[in-house]
Amino acid sequence: MSSHNDTVTIAPEAVHLAKGSVWRLLPILGVVLAAAGLGGAFALRGEHHHEFWFAYLVAWYTFLAIGLGGLFFVIIQHLVRAGWSIAVRRLAENVAITLPVLCLVGLPVVLFGMHDLYHWTDTAAVDADFMLSNKKGYLNEGFFQIRVGVYFVIWSLLSLLFYRWSTTGDDDAERAARNADTARGFAAPALFLFALSLTFAAFDFLMSLDPHWFSTMFGVYYFAGCCLSIHAFLTLVSRSSCASQAT
Repeated sequence: MSSHNDTVTIAPEAVHLAKGSVWRLLPILGVVLAAAGLGGAFALRGEHHHEFWFAYLVAWYTFLAIGLGGLFFVIIQHLVRAGWSIAVRRLAENVAITLPVLCLVGLPVVLFGMHDLYHWTDTAAVDADFMLSNKKGYLNEGFFQIRVGVYFVIWSLLSLLFYRWSTTGDDDAERAARNADTARGFAAPALFLFALSLTFAAFDFLMSLDPHWFSTMFGVYYFAGCCLSIHAFLTLVSRSSCASQAT
C-alpha cells in the first residue's frame, strides 16, 4: 500500500452550516415530530397496553442500536489511533451524540412500562416460581432502575465527551491535537465501560422479557447488531452525500 502526505485545506463552510441555513432547523423539526409521534402513540394506545409497550421497546432499542454502534465506532477509532476514519468519524460522532436523547426516550419504559413488559415485576408470580424467586436479587424493580440509570449516564457521558473533544478542535489545530491525545488515552477505559453497560443492558431490557431463558452470548448478539447497524447507516449516509455532491 502507498502512503501520501498531501495536505488538503478544507474551507470552513464545508465543515459548518451557515447561520441562515435551513438545515439548522432540522434538530428543531426532529424534536417537534418526535414529540408529536410520542404524544400520538400514548394517546392512541387505548386498552392495548401490552402490545403498545412491546412495540415501543422494539422501536426504541432498534434506534438505540444505531446510536450505540456510533459510539463504539468512535471509541475504537481513537483506541487504535486510526487515521483513515477521520473522513467518516464525524458522521459516527453525530450519531453517537443522539444517545442522551435516546436515553430520555427510554425513560417511559422504566417509569411506566415495566409491569406490562416484565413478568418478574409481579411479586406474587415470583414467589410462586422457583427460578424467579432465586433471581429476584437481580431481577427486581429497584435494582433494575439503578442499573438502567448507570447505563444511561455512561452512554450519555461518553458520547458527550468524545463529541466535545472532536468538535472543539475544529478551528484550532493545537487544541485538536491535545483533544485527540486525550480521547486516545480515555478510549481504553471507555471501551471497558461501554462493553459492560451494553451487555448488561441487553440482558436487562431484552433477555429478561423471558426470565426463564438465559444466554451468556445474548449481549454479544446485540453488540453485533449495533456494529452492523452503524456500518450500514454510515454506508448509506456516505453514499448519499457523495451522490448529492456529484450532482
